[in-house]
Amino acid sequence: MKFLDLTWQFDQIEGLGEKIVELVRKGTLVLSDEVTRFENLWAGYIGSKYCVGLNSGTDALTLALKAGGIKKGDRVLVQTNTFASTVYAIVQNGGIPVFLDIDSRYGCLDRKDLEKKVKSAKPKAMIMVHLYGGAFFASQIADMARKDNILLIEDCAQAHGAKWKDKKAGTFSDISCFSFFPSKNLGATGDAGCICTDNSDYAEKVLMYRNIGSKMKNVHELEWGTNSRLDALHALVLTEKLKFLDKWNEKRRRIAQRYRTALSKLPLFIYHEHPEAYHVYHQFVVMAKNRQKVMDHLRSHNIPVLIHYPTACHKQKAFKQYAHGSLPVSEKIIEHHFSLPMSPHLTQREVDLVCEKLAEVLENEEEFKPLYR
Repeated sequence: MKFLDLTWQFDQIEGLGEKIVELVRKGTLVLSDEVTRFENLWAGYIGSKYCVGLNSGTDALTLALKAGGIKKGDRVLVQTNTFASTVYAIVQNGGIPVFLDIDSRYGCLDRKDLEKKVKSAKPKAMIMVHLYGGAFFASQIADMARKDNILLIEDCAQAHGAKWKDKKAGTFSDISCFSFFPSKNLGATGDAGCICTDNSDYAEKVLMYRNIGSKMKNVHELEWGTNSRLDALHALVLTEKLKFLDKWNEKRRRIAQRYRTALSKLPLFIYHEHPEAYHVYHQFVVMAKNRQKVMDHLRSHNIPVLIHYPTACHKQKAFKQYAHGSLPVSEKIIEHHFSLPMSPHLTQREVDLVCEKLAEVLENEEEFKPLYR
């Protein structure tokens, strides 16, 4: 069993190899029509006016904050249970990350902690992370940000096609950021990303940032710029894969439901579902009291499991100077959580095998409910 099988995805797309060869023979591989085509398709898919393709989700976050005016000393709210890129983007703009605890029911940022730190930190911006594929309470969090005139960035790296109240992730904020790293629900053939926005000024800035401060070759208008262009090859693959995204997300949701049904009586904790959320299950995360024992048992039966992420950002050496006080929910959950196989290539038998082996190792374990607040 594989945790992720990218070859399976490519086998689903008829004629992709021929299209790649044709593109290479054309020789226009940087900022080509393929890039513009994908940008228009992705903006239309999520319901945004503008999309700017970039070379990674990390750059998307960094350039989004820069376009939004974040500068040295500005405080930016961010939940601590996220990939480090989210925080690096703040620091690389000179900002000061202010870490938020999480809601133990859903894994999203804790709105009570958010309210408290909006008052105490006086932030200039906030990054709302749709971790694991669930855009929980996005409209409520967006309303809170606008009420206090806080720039809102969405980190949608794991939420391609996710919704809250029938509105897609990436459309609640001033600027949203996507990663198209190969392992994502919509993945390229290497590093790739984009920003989406309804604000023409933000889109125009990022367009020039990505191209060394330039809209026209050899005419550099901005004082600052970088090289962060989406390659035509990645854009072509993303365009072809986009045709399958909804189908693949539905398969993820069916696998998640099978897990939930089969594991419901075991001493595991699984993040809650919400009737107003369309979760796309980039990962399926569970928690067990004796995590290592459970993971070892699964791995002994060739079932791959991972930990996303083993250290909270406020506990990372790189961000130690910004950590003030504990974030008890995040710190406790990180001791117990791990990710089961989750990908549309999984068969029903493979999912059932995961559940069978979990039942074996948890047979005599006591009930585990880490609802910390």
